[in-house]
Amino acid sequence: MSDGIVILDLAVHGTIQITGITNSASWPQQITVEPSGGPAQTWTGTGMQSNSVVGQYTIPESATPTQLKIQMQYDSGSGFQPSQIEFREFQMPGLSGFVVGGQDGGGRPNGPAYWNTIVFIYFAPPY
Repeated sequence: MSDGIVILDLAVHGTIQITGITNSASWPQQITVEPSGGPAQTWTGTGMQSNSVVGQYTIPESATPTQLKIQMQYDSGSGFQPSQIEFREFQMPGLSGFVVGGQDGGGRPNGPAYWNTIVFIYFAPPY
């Protein structure tokens, strides 16, 4: 578990696709994606966000970074503050990547909920 920021090491040879999703009843949620050597992109969800895609980013094979920094934040009404983050790496035949989930500071009916902010990072080898 990380507090607000996670840095992922990328050993990739191919195009990287990144999709950001927010899922909150009302609190603004924010995701910042920053590849090493590249510009940061910040995506914000506001109001009712029922698994809303807030941003997509493609990193071409020619610009493959070595690391990817993901920052997640939420605003409960007193300014943005870091989300708790967890991530998992996945490997499937011909497809691999990461799933990153962020949890805001709201109440939970039952256990942790790392689905207030979600980032899917996936890549496949080139043809």
